[in-house]
Amino acid sequence: MSLAAMVRENTLRETITDERMYQAGLLQIVTKMRAEKRRSFEELFAEVQGKLRLHPAGFRSYVNANMNTVMATVKKSGSSRG
Repeated sequence: MSLAAMVRENTLRETITDERMYQAGLLQIVTKMRAEKRRSFEELFAEVQGKLRLHPAGFRSYVNANMNTVMATVKKSGSSRG
């Protein structure tokens, strides 16, 4: 096994795969999207994923499965400000 493969495998072992943490990460993304409208979704996703040490593929899958809810929440908050 190459050094790069060993580092990648070790990094994935140190990431969190708990669905409750995915929920917390998703809430952070929604909160940041409301407050920081100039930042891209991908930038916010990467920041939260790294900060919470969430498993990249698992968190991406969770967010994608809940994207309709995320967008509805963000749009709802924007329209209520008037």
